[in-house]
Amino acid sequence: MPRVESYAQAVELAYQSITPDGAVTPDRNRVRDDGYEDDSDYLICFKLSSTPDLDAPFDGQAIFVSKSTGEVHREYHPLVIDKINAMTPVHL
Repeated sequence: MPRVESYAQAVELAYQSITPDGAVTPDRNRVRDDGYEDDSDYLICFKLSSTPDLDAPFDGQAIFVSKSTGEVHREYHPLVIDKINAMTPVHL
């Protein structure tokens, strides 16, 4: 997998990883136009249906996409809060 150069690419890879095997797929309209990044990953953010202005991990997990490999990986939000807090905003 080539290097992931944009948040838009990262969003597409995240959708592809969630869709296989009949998994619940988030509505594409629920993805936020903004996410976060650091040197190694993009963080994909979704809107909560009850509070549309808040960022939310999917299913209580943060979904990261590796910039170097395109690998999508999930981490429990509380375990990566320091990483998330150190990330910078990125937009579609």
